[in-house]
Formats: sequence, C-alpha cells, structure tokens
Amino acid sequence: MDMKMSLPLRLSKYDANMYRALSLFPKELEEKPLSPSEFTSHFKDFYGRPVQDIVEALHRYSQKGYLKFELTVAPEYLNHGQTLAKILDKLSGSSVSPDKNHELGKLVYDKVVAGQPLTKVEASVLPDNAKSYLAFKLSNIDRVRLSDDLAIYDSRTSRLIILGGKTATKLPPLNLKDVHLEPDSYEKLTGVLHLTRFYRVAIAGKSSVKRSSGRKYEQCWVMECLFKSDETIGKGVPISTLLRMHKDNVDKTTTRKIENAVAEINKKVTKVTRSKNLLMIGDKKVKITPYYL
Repeated sequence: MDMKMSLPLRLSKYDANMYRALSLFPKELEEKPLSPSEFTSHFKDFYGRPVQDIVEALHRYSQKGYLKFELTVAPEYLNHGQTLAKILDKLSGSSVSPDKNHELGKLVYDKVVAGQPLTKVEASVLPDNAKSYLAFKLSNIDRVRLSDDLAIYDSRTSRLIILGGKTATKLPPLNLKDVHLEPDSYEKLTGVLHLTRFYRVAIAGKSSVKRSSGRKYEQCWVMECLFKSDETIGKGVPISTLLRMHKDNVDKTTTRKIENAVAEINKKVTKVTRSKNLLMIGDKKVKITPYYL
C-alpha cells in the first residue's frame, strides 16, 4: 500500500486551501518554470512564507502523488555572481576573486549549470541570495483526485462528511486492495472505523460507545478488542475474552450476544461499503475476514 492511503482523510484548513489552489492551477503553466513571485501569485497561502516552507509543502504533496514537482535555480543566478564580483572590484579598487561555485557547493553548482532539479535537502542549504532565483515547476497535477478529496472535506469540522453510517457524497467504489487495517483504524473513543481515506463507518452510530453504566456496547467492545494490536487484527479474539468469562463457560446462549454484535457490525459496514462482510466467527473466535487483510 502506498502512502498509508487507508488512513482517514484529515486535512488541515491550510491543506484544503492548497488543494483548491492546486486544482485551479492553470494547465498552461504546467511544465513551465516560474519564479517565486510568479508561483506564489497562484497560492495565497504561500504569501510571506519562507521559501523552504513552500518547498516542504510541495514535496509532501508530490510524495502523496498529487503532482510532480521540480525545483531548479535559474541560470541568471550565476550571472548575478559574476556581476557582483565586478561591482566589488570597482568599489574596492582591487581584484576580487569570486567563489567559483557561487556559494552553492560543487554538487549543487554542477546541477545549476546543467539545469537539473534540486532535492529538498539541497534547496534547504541554498544561500539566501540564491533563493530569489529559484524556479518552481509543477506537472501531472491530479485534479480529479484533488477534487474528490475536497468534495468530502468539510472546512468547518475538518472531517469526512459521513454521519450515522450514511455518506453525504457519492464515493468511488471500495477497492479492498486499498484497505490496510491497523490498530489506529478503529477509534475506540468515538466508535468509528476507518477503512480507507474515503470510507469510514460509525459503529457506535449516534450513540456513545458506552452505556450510562460505563460498560461498552457489545459492538464497540468487539471492535475495540479486535483492533487492540496487529496480532488481534490478524488472528482474531476468543469469544470468551469478548464475553469476559472463562472459555469453559461459553455456550450457544452466551455466544448469541456476540453473534448479534458481529451481525450488526457487518450490516453497518456493508451498508456503507456495499462490499464484503468485515467479521466472521470461527474456531471460537471473532475474526476479521480475509477480504480485509
């Protein structure tokens, strides 16, 4: 699985604004190197930010697959260094030997001469006077994916708009290959299961995860036990553990409570995902079905 794409989509307001700006970035400017001022004119959230902050953000979006990003130093910077040396010559009345690598270091200097893109680390150590000569180039912007992610983002609550097991927007079909369950996939405090970045299921519904007595509802208790660790996710949990009793005391009558809880969980999951059951019972255990592992 790439980039933990199964994690819930949790966008900050800053990221949401950037997604909007990226989805609106003029197509005719893709593949074209833009100066810092030209580039930031399309992204109001970059106004006044240090260059390295911009580089870090674009690198992050690139790593997530939203776009391709290249950063170069315009060749004019090299001319600037030569001009500066001549000015210093005149002011000092003596010959000033310019830094042959223009304060860039040989590796970065060679890249600038060859017009090759810099890495994030290389950009971070550029001298300040070189940063004004940076050129930003975006390409392969995935506007469809950006729009899809924005469609399910609520800027007022910074969460997916999925309430009570019902989705407020049309979601793409669930691909079980995108599901990668981890202990954090189930939020035991809220009773919400995150299957992928698009799909989340409210196991607790509109109720709390606990009764007024403080005891967990069976469905929430089953899920909490299953998502306790990677081992319980992979191997399941004994019914006796879920019933909080010795295994010798487990019978058909006591098991029925767990069977009902499993059936309700599967009903909620399949209603949202329109896919396979999440849970199964076998070998006196409740397990996550192989489809989701």
